[in-house]
Amino acid sequence: MTDSAPERRRLATALARHGDLISPWLRAAVEAVPREVFLRPGVFLDEGGLWKPVTAAGTEPTEWLRTAYGRDTLTTQLDGHLTADQSAESVAGVPTSSSTTPATVVRMIENLDLEPGHRVLEIGTGTGYSSALMCHGLGAENVTTVEVDPEVAERADTALESLGFSAWTVTGDGLGRSSFMQARAQAVVPVAGDLSARTAYVDSERKTKVPPTLLDDWMPAFLAQLAAPGAHLVRAVRSDGTGLLYLFDPDRESFAEFTAQDGRWTVRQGGPVPLWDRIEGALVAWQAAGHPEINSVRLRITQASHRYWIEGTPALNWEHVLA
Repeated sequence: MTDSAPERRRLATALARHGDLISPWLRAAVEAVPREVFLRPGVFLDEGGLWKPVTAAGTEPTEWLRTAYGRDTLTTQLDGHLTADQSAESVAGVPTSSSTTPATVVRMIENLDLEPGHRVLEIGTGTGYSSALMCHGLGAENVTTVEVDPEVAERADTALESLGFSAWTVTGDGLGRSSFMQARAQAVVPVAGDLSARTAYVDSERKTKVPPTLLDDWMPAFLAQLAAPGAHLVRAVRSDGTGLLYLFDPDRESFAEFTAQDGRWTVRQGGPVPLWDRIEGALVAWQAAGHPEINSVRLRITQASHRYWIEGTPALNWEHVLA
């Protein structure tokens, strides 16, 4: 077996150089814990629509370590069951488990301000790499990690695919840019069936104030999720090749359908909730406020609700009541 110690040291040096890795105890953990062990039996590499399986057993050792110690997130499962050793060729699928990029893992641990004697509860073991880093520094007896998937991992797709990392205490709050697989309970059921039938009954039609393609960007998508939490962004193609763009909220039986002509977008909306009105209002307010980043979002958590807001912008204020 090829010794991965040089790769571990190289990774630690790179993480420290970029400001992600600060604490001496955590650097020692990164240099000691072999990430490749937590990637067995293999990973899937993105080929732009297809996923190429790469296994430890089927790859030259040096190349396997190069993959294992890169700075990218590595997908370890597709569609809730498929692992790299079960496929001999590239396949389509939706990632449902991954080994998160080491930079995100160490930043998350650094933000906890852990010290010897602290105890940690980790919800979502995933591949176990982050658990191992904390066990190395704090002692295994001080780390409890919980996982719902007996085979592997962090599960699910996202509705608008823009998430945040929140570090909070009893008296503080804050958000930072980050992204993970969602918990199983948050898994989104894809909108399927006859989309034209779903959008047959329209309540309003107008030109948009901002293009819906803004939702391809991180912060607008994040705000859209706050403004319309149940909305799913759906892309489709007509038989003639024309692209279609929709927002659906299946629980509220509401939709917004977008069409473009001569650089202008038209939105047709239907159902009890005007999805695009809510999202567009947030995007217009965000632009007027100077495009604040996600670290400007404040979060307050109580037993009754989660409240999000951006200081000085009353229109960017949402309270999600807990059921």
